[in-house]
Amino acid sequence: MGIKINSGIITLIASIGIAIIYFSFPFAEPSNDAIAYAAAVKWGYDFWNPHHLLHPVPARIVLYLFLLFDSKISPATALISWNILSAIAIFNFLIKYLQKIRNWDYLPSLFAGLITLFSFGVWRFAIEGEAYLAPLAISVWAWYLNQSNQKTLGSILWGLAILFHQEFILFPAIIYGMEIIRFPKNTLKHIIITGIVVVSGYSIIYLLYTTHINFAEFLFRDFVQGNASFFPNYKALLLIPISLIRTWFQIHGFQSDWSAHHPEIIVSEIIMFLICLVWIFYKRKTIHFYPIYKTLNASDYLFLGFFLFSAWFGGNAEFMVPLTILIWTSISARINFSIHQLLPICIFVFFWNLGMGIIPKSLYHWNPESQIVQQYQTFPNNTWWVVQDHNTISNGILLSTGIYPERIMPSPSYYQQKFGSTDILYQKIDSLLKSGNKIFTDCPGRPSTMSRSAWMIDDSHDFWQQFFIQQKYIIHCYSKDFPISEINLRNP
Repeated sequence: MGIKINSGIITLIASIGIAIIYFSFPFAEPSNDAIAYAAAVKWGYDFWNPHHLLHPVPARIVLYLFLLFDSKISPATALISWNILSAIAIFNFLIKYLQKIRNWDYLPSLFAGLITLFSFGVWRFAIEGEAYLAPLAISVWAWYLNQSNQKTLGSILWGLAILFHQEFILFPAIIYGMEIIRFPKNTLKHIIITGIVVVSGYSIIYLLYTTHINFAEFLFRDFVQGNASFFPNYKALLLIPISLIRTWFQIHGFQSDWSAHHPEIIVSEIIMFLICLVWIFYKRKTIHFYPIYKTLNASDYLFLGFFLFSAWFGGNAEFMVPLTILIWTSISARINFSIHQLLPICIFVFFWNLGMGIIPKSLYHWNPESQIVQQYQTFPNNTWWVVQDHNTISNGILLSTGIYPERIMPSPSYYQQKFGSTDILYQKIDSLLKSGNKIFTDCPGRPSTMSRSAWMIDDSHDFWQQFFIQQKYIIHCYSKDFPISEINLRNP
């Protein structure tokens, strides 16, 4: 006698379990953007950023709801709460899509959804305040409605997704581009609906809150200012395959230090990988292949579109997050996996990312930026800083004080990359020191960890030879010590 599965109850229990796991491991060191968004929620600083216009709004609502009950949560927690809700919406979409559109059984659909939510790309952004999961959740549900003959509602949701992040114009652009050839009049109507939602949203905010720039400059502000622009070089192109892998499995330079401190974890991960591999190989005959498609479908074009978009931006990890969903909507048209393949994959993805990605970043500080943020606020007002990660430190100070700091300067490598020269920085330092100011830095002698940012940064050793660098103290982090030095003129 077969066991009857109540899919609704299982999905609900799984959703609650995912939320508990996510909430249990917030990152100790949020990303620069996540800190900036928390500052927007807390202080209203750059609240209506047109590149991700509506992103802070739900978190601000969450804060107000807690205040109604005389409770308080941090802006970061409010953003994380919204992102976790968005991740669960993605989870439910994928189960529904694979069952209704691809005719998969419930349990394989469930585990495909779990693999997606435990992939590093989704897991990471669910426990930070980043701006990508909400528009992704809205986009995929709009796509589902589009395929379920609820195209008008889907068109409205696509407009809403673009208001949450401009990147997600790719979804309707690709789908409408495919449909307009076959259904020109109907597709044009839905393009207009999406456009009305987008233009209306931007127009309302522009008229209420913006006065110093014209509408076009407001709409494309991040592109005009260069914040959303990128021109790939050979270093960025080499990172594309690594970024693609990292979308599912965390791979980072800090893992060598983590493994050295905890060899039992990496040994356990390797053993688990081998067991899962044998399991999948043993059950390989349970995979069912459909007749091969001779043409690409919508999922294929969406996958390709987001991959190429991410590749153009140097393998940008944020833009690869949609691939965690689109890979399932694409391959499910060709392959019907059984639980015998998906369960071991799910187990390995979960434990690898938990043990080698989430836990070390949740429990420990690996970089000095958070301590520099605190020190900036205690040092005298004539103290300036030249720092490697000026955005994270500046946004951290903004989040703490509500005031964007003026005494933080980027590293020499930043000036070299942006202006092709470090002369501007040299002149600033020279002028400040001659005016009696003190300048500290975390750049000279900074230990390196192999990462995307470290790979992209040019060596600035020669720059510091122009000054007398005196080490003052050490910031101790989990696996490395970061020297903080004072900058002085060689011939004052």
